[in-house]
Amino acid sequence: MSHRLLAAAMLCALSAAAQTKPDFTGTWKLNAAKSDFGNMPGVDNRTDLIAQSADTLTDKVSAETEGGPLDLNLTYKLDGTPTTNQFQGNDVKSKAKWDGSTLVVDSQFSFNESDIQFESRWTLSPDGKTLTMATHINSPMGESDQKYVLDKQDSTAAAAPAATPAPTATPAPTTAPAPAAAAAGPHPNFTGKWKLDVAKSDFGPLPPPDSRVDTISQDGITLKDAYVQTGGDGDQKGEFNYTTDGKPCQNKFRDNDMTGTAVWDSTGLLIDNKLNFDGNDVEAKTHWELSPDGKLLTITANVNTPMGELQQKLLFTKESD
Repeated sequence: MSHRLLAAAMLCALSAAAQTKPDFTGTWKLNAAKSDFGNMPGVDNRTDLIAQSADTLTDKVSAETEGGPLDLNLTYKLDGTPTTNQFQGNDVKSKAKWDGSTLVVDSQFSFNESDIQFESRWTLSPDGKTLTMATHINSPMGESDQKYVLDKQDSTAAAAPAATPAPTATPAPTTAPAPAAAAAGPHPNFTGKWKLDVAKSDFGPLPPPDSRVDTISQDGITLKDAYVQTGGDGDQKGEFNYTTDGKPCQNKFRDNDMTGTAVWDSTGLLIDNKLNFDGNDVEAKTHWELSPDGKLLTITANVNTPMGELQQKLLFTKESD
C-alpha cells in the first residue's frame, strides 16, 4: 500500500505544478514587538531588501543597533555552495540550502578571536506577509536563540541589489522567506506535446516509468495537461485542468477529488494540489520551467505524505509538430 500511495502522489505532482521553494524577494521591515532578541542587544530598526533568483539570494541589510548603524550586503547560493561575506572586516563563510519550504543558512566566522557558529532558518507565512528568521547561535560564551519577525512592505517588492558576495554574518540572524509575487510581463506558453526523458530525469525513491507523454494546451489563463504513462506503477492516463489566476480548480485523480491552484512566479508556473488518497492526505507541489529556446520543460516536484516527503525532477523534450 505504501508504494502505491507514494507512486500515486508523485504522479499527481508531476501532472500539475507547484513550487516548494518560496521567493523572498521584497522589502522587509523588522517588527521589534514580535521579535525575540534572546540575551543579545535588541535592534531599534532594521530593513532587509531581498532579491532572489533560481540559484542566488542577496540580502541588503540596514539596521540601527546599540553599537551604531549596521549595513550589510549578503549573498547566498541556494544549492549549498559555500559563499563568503564580510561582517565588520571579518570573513563569514556560509552555506544555504532548502529544507522543504524553509531556507537554512549555516554560517561561521571569527569575531574578536572567538569562533562563532549559527544556523538561521527562514520561513514565510502562508499569506506571504511575514518573514521569520529563527537563529541558533553557538559561541564560547554558550548557546543562544533569537527570532526576528519582519513584515513585508507593500510599497516595494521588486528591485533588490544584484548579487555581491556576502553570507550570513551577524550574531543576530538575517533572513527569512517571502512569497513570490505573480511575475510581471509575458508568461511562458507550455502548449505542445512533451516526451519525458527518462534517462536524464531523477525519480527519487520511485521506479521510473517506461515512457510518458504530456499533451499540454494553454490559452489565456486556462491550462490543460493530458498525460499517458506506461510502466512504473502501471499504465496511467488522465487530464488535469487549471486556471493560472490562483483560483481553486477541481480535478479527479484515480476517482479521488483533487483541488489545485496555479500561479505564475518569476521563472515559471507553480501548482499546488491537495487530495485524500486511500485515506491519506497528500499535498503535491510542482514548479514548471521552460528553457529559453522553448524545447525543454523541467518539472520539479515535492510531495508531502504521511510517510514523509519525496522529491523528483522530470525533464521533458518538445516533440516536433
